[in-house]
Amino acid sequence: MSTSNELEPLQGLLNTILSRLENIELKVGIEDSATPPLSAAAEEVGPSAAVIAYKEHIKNYVEPFCKSCDELKGLDDISKPIYKAFNDNIGNIIELASLCPKPIQATASITKVLQPYIKPVQDSIAEVQKYRLDREYDYHYKAITEMMCICSWVVVEMPPPGTYIRESIGSCDYWGNKIRKQYKGDAGGKPHIVFCDTMKAMMLDIMKYVKEYHLNGVSFNLKGKCKTLADADVYLKKKAEGDDSSTDSGKSSEKVAGGGIQNELLSIISGDSATTGLKKVTRDQQTWRKEFKKPASDMPTHTQLQPSATTKASTAVTAKAQPKPKMELLEMKQKWIIEYQTAATTTGNTLTIDVTNPKQQIYIYKCSNVTITIKNKFNTVVFDSCTKCNLIFETAISSCEVVNCKSTQIQTLGLCPSFTIDKTDSCLIYLSEETKNVSTFVTSKSSEMNVSYPDGNGEMKEIPIPEQFFHKLNDNGVGLSTRVSDLYH
Repeated sequence: MSTSNELEPLQGLLNTILSRLENIELKVGIEDSATPPLSAAAEEVGPSAAVIAYKEHIKNYVEPFCKSCDELKGLDDISKPIYKAFNDNIGNIIELASLCPKPIQATASITKVLQPYIKPVQDSIAEVQKYRLDREYDYHYKAITEMMCICSWVVVEMPPPGTYIRESIGSCDYWGNKIRKQYKGDAGGKPHIVFCDTMKAMMLDIMKYVKEYHLNGVSFNLKGKCKTLADADVYLKKKAEGDDSSTDSGKSSEKVAGGGIQNELLSIISGDSATTGLKKVTRDQQTWRKEFKKPASDMPTHTQLQPSATTKASTAVTAKAQPKPKMELLEMKQKWIIEYQTAATTTGNTLTIDVTNPKQQIYIYKCSNVTITIKNKFNTVVFDSCTKCNLIFETAISSCEVVNCKSTQIQTLGLCPSFTIDKTDSCLIYLSEETKNVSTFVTSKSSEMNVSYPDGNGEMKEIPIPEQFFHKLNDNGVGLSTRVSDLYH
C-alpha cells in the first residue's frame, strides 16, 4: 500500500477540522489569512461564477449589439473599441478581482487601486469619442457615448453600481427613443430599431449582472490564489502564454500530502492548532450581531461616499478629486453661489434655495443629477455647465440663462420674461399659464431644445425650438432673408 493511501484517512480528518474552523471564523467575523486552506491547495480552482456570468453577458448581449453597429454603414468600425472596452478591459478587471482578496487601501479609494487596469478602459472610451459620424447618425453617436458611461461602474461603490447604471440607461433611452421615432414606419429602418433594442438589452443585463455579483462594487475573492492584483495580472499573462501554473500548486499539494499532514495533526492534538492564540471575541465585537457598533474611526468619510462622475465629460473613468460642494449667499453682492452639488451631496437628490430679497441673483455651476428649487421672487438665475439637472423656480424678474449644460429641464411656476440658451444640448423648458405669452427665447449653438406650455384645454403641449434655418440673399443683393427650416412646419 502506498504512502498516499495510508494517509487518506488522516487527510480527510484534517480537511474536516479545517472546514469547521473556517465556519467558526466566518461567524465571528475573522478574515481568513492570505494562505489558501490546505483542502483548496490540492486542486486548481476554475473561473469564478462572476467571471463565467460576465462571459455569458458578452456572448449574449455585447456581441449582438456590436453586430447591430456593424450592420449600419454609418457606424463603421465603432464596434471594435466598444467590444474591447467591455470584453477585454472590464472583463480583465473582473477576472483579476476574482483571483485575489480586496486590497486594504481599496477601502479608501477603489479607483486608485484599479487605476493601472482602468487605463485601457479609458483608452477605449477615448477612441469611441474620437469618431466623427455623418449628421444622420448624431442620435446614434449620442446614445453610444451615454451608453459608454456605464463602464464607470467598476469604480463605483456608493451609490451601488446598479443604481448608477440605471441612471445611465435613462440618458441613453432619451436618444434611443428619438431614433425609434425617426425610423418608425420606415421600410429600411429595421437595423436602426435593432440597434436601439440590442443596446437597451445589453444595458439592462449588465445592470442585472452587477446587482447579482458586484452589489457594492467589484467583488474580490478573499480566498483567491493570488495575494495582490499585480500577482493576479502576472498569473493571467503566464496562463495566456501557455504556462502550466498548476505545476507549482501540484508540488505544494504533494508536500501537504506527505509528512506535513502528520505534523499538522500532531500540532492540533497537542493544542497548538489553528485556533491557538486567537483573541476571544465578545458579543459586542461580533459584526453579525445587532449589538455590534462600528468604531467611529472606521466609519467612511464623506469623500469615501462620493460617487464617480456620471457626466459624459468624465466617461473616461478618472478619479480626479471633486471640488468641495458649495451653497452660500454673498450678502454684499446679493448673490447665491451653488457649485458642485451631486446626488451624493444632497438629501433625496434635491436642493432648496429660499430667496429673501428680490434683488438676489442665483448662479448654479457644475452640478449633476440634482433637482434645485428656488422659492420666492428673485432677479436672475444662471445655469452653467450642469448635467442631468432640474431647475424649478417661481418668478424671475429679469431672465433665466442656460449655458454649457446637458440634459436639463427647467420649469417656471410664475413669470420669466426671457430665456437664453447657449452651447447647450437637450434642454426642456416648462412654461406656466401666466408666462407662456410673455417669455422670449434667445438661442445659439444649442440642440434638442423644446418648450412645453398649457394649451387652451388645460393640456400640456410640447414643441421644438428651431435649431436649423434657411438663409437666402435678397433679390436686390442687399441683406439676407432668413426663415425657419421646413423641418419645423
